[in-house]
Amino acid sequence: MNKLNKTLILGMTTLIFLILAAIAGPSIAPYPDDWDDKIHTSEQETSASPFPPSEGHLMGTDFYGYDMFSMILRGARYTLFFCLAVSLVRVVLGTVAALFLGWRSREIKSSPVLGGLAAVPIVIFLYLLFAGVSYNSPVPPWILAIFQGIVIMLFGLPGVIGVLEEKVADQREKSYVEAAVSSGAGPVRILFKHILPFLIEPILIIFSHETISVLTIIGQLGILNMFIGGARIQFDPVIFLSMSHEWAGLIGNYKGYISSTSNWLILFPLGAYFLVLVALYLFSRGLEKYFHRKYGNAPHV
Repeated sequence: MNKLNKTLILGMTTLIFLILAAIAGPSIAPYPDDWDDKIHTSEQETSASPFPPSEGHLMGTDFYGYDMFSMILRGARYTLFFCLAVSLVRVVLGTVAALFLGWRSREIKSSPVLGGLAAVPIVIFLYLLFAGVSYNSPVPPWILAIFQGIVIMLFGLPGVIGVLEEKVADQREKSYVEAAVSSGAGPVRILFKHILPFLIEPILIIFSHETISVLTIIGQLGILNMFIGGARIQFDPVIFLSMSHEWAGLIGNYKGYISSTSNWLILFPLGAYFLVLVALYLFSRGLEKYFHRKYGNAPHV
């Protein structure tokens, strides 16, 4: 009897929970998006936001009086679905391109351009590309997020193609492919009916790795005050406010509060971000363990 894959189960369970929370987030948020709680007045004193976690605000409020828990719930869909969608499109396009490039590997032995693009320091280029459109943009956050997602997807595409191209080229030399060629099967049929099924396992693992990579990239951009969905800049003092409330953006908003008495502003979005990161890591490691047990040799990607 196979041992229970606790790593995969824990990763999948956590991801499913987070996805359900992201879907329901706007509906179950305790406060409307434009609701604020800036001033508390009592007989003894008057106090202003930010307010610490309490029964009325489970994760406290920010310096504008907005409920942190509500913002985290609303931002979950941008954080999770953005990473999953970018990774999915990247892997699908990369698989199709790798199938045809790998099939021609006898004529094209290497792809130096793809290898060079895969080594590009992506965050620097993304920051420069997004700087002109991400601040105080009149474009709705979801449209801006689509544009940012397409750009991030394209920058990571060469790496996916490079990995899968080698695997397709390896399968191209197998005897079952040569037999299919001898029987008169065309390249498209061989690629999608014969070779593609052998790539399912590495494709799934690559997808999990790419999702982690995209999450890491938006985290790095968030630290640089470049948020998915755009940012609104306020002056005196200069503050970058995430328009979508995605979690990397909230971390960027409140990173200056890590050592202050209002450190809940950074700790809660940081905790949510790391929860997704850990869930994706567990899911990825669980997949590798599953395929290793199934085939006796894990596909290294």
